[in-house]
Amino acid sequence: MLGVAECADLRRIVRMARSTKRPLVLLIDSAGARLDEGLRIQGALRGVMTELLDADSAGLPMIALLGRNVFGGASMLAFAAQQRCYAQDTVLAMSGPRVLENAGGGSLDSVRAMISGTSRCQHGGGERLLEDSLVAYSAALRDWICGLPEGPLPDALGDERRTLRERLGTNATKLAARVNID
Repeated sequence: MLGVAECADLRRIVRMARSTKRPLVLLIDSAGARLDEGLRIQGALRGVMTELLDADSAGLPMIALLGRNVFGGASMLAFAAQQRCYAQDTVLAMSGPRVLENAGGGSLDSVRAMISGTSRCQHGGGERLLEDSLVAYSAALRDWICGLPEGPLPDALGDERRTLRERLGTNATKLAARVNID
């Protein structure tokens, strides 16, 4: 879940990526905002969103790899990235009452169909529907890294990109442990 402390950490990470001109990879699998933090969490989420939108406006490459549950503030943050990758059964719940109204009576199955990865992939240009596997997520990240522009990024980033490509190719289980994608 995203609390005030996690949002402060995310803001620092976004600022660091922006100041070093390094691409940003958002690994998101979250139940959303910690509601027990009241209005403070709303302000913290707005602060992270502002950082992400400023980074996007400055041309910072961003990708969001989404797990199975991306609710509330977490789904909103994902939409700041130029590309969002998720599986058919990923549930993106940044919808509110309108989705329930359109879901034909609000049964759980009809609501899940409206907020599933398959449904969300029909909207926007940055969506990429993947197989629900670590291999598919790793391949999507590799493809994105390979497509990054070579020119405006620092030379050191090219080395890091090659290193990450090598790690993803040979060490996918370590990535699975970190991002909790089964």
